[in-house]
Amino acid sequence: MHSMRNTTIVLATAGLTLPSLAQTRHEGDFFIGVNGAGRLAVEGDFDEAHQLPAFDSGGVRGWFGDEPGFASLDVDEPDEGFYMLAPGADIWFELLSIDPAFKVYDPFFTPVGAGDGFGLGGHEFDEHAFWHIDSDDPAFDPGQSVWTITWRVTDMGATGYDASGVYTSQFTNIPAPGGLAGAGVAALAFLRRRR
Repeated sequence: MHSMRNTTIVLATAGLTLPSLAQTRHEGDFFIGVNGAGRLAVEGDFDEAHQLPAFDSGGVRGWFGDEPGFASLDVDEPDEGFYMLAPGADIWFELLSIDPAFKVYDPFFTPVGAGDGFGLGGHEFDEHAFWHIDSDDPAFDPGQSVWTITWRVTDMGATGYDASGVYTSQFTNIPAPGGLAGAGVAALAFLRRRR
């Protein structure tokens, strides 16, 4: 069983701090470990599209969220041939392809394009990227219901694990009654409580 850890993300406006997108490490995250052959592997829900809620704040419009996140496996699962990462690992997310009008941002809200990536952490981590269906993008198709990315994880550390296979994740928008949800915000700031 995976342990629970809390992360809080807040929106900041003109001296106000509004809680939003409160995060808890849970079964919906992608759990990263290694198989018996020394290859990185990912456990998670790849069968259904991840739902993103409507969002309109701080210049971000469309559908936006930070679920699912990425967490290191914290308990060996020998029956499944899935093991915790060893000290010395340095795990990176690598975005291979992305549908038009879909945006990926690293945990510091830096845009990530196809062929780019970002660090998730060493042998213990719990990080959340940001996923965005951008309704302002010229390529946005209001008739589209599912957006797809392909990705993998690699090890840049001393452990030298082989790169994972390629994974496909799908995202869908949750329609909001009366338009996009959220209040206007002067600035978008993300604060995370670190372990």
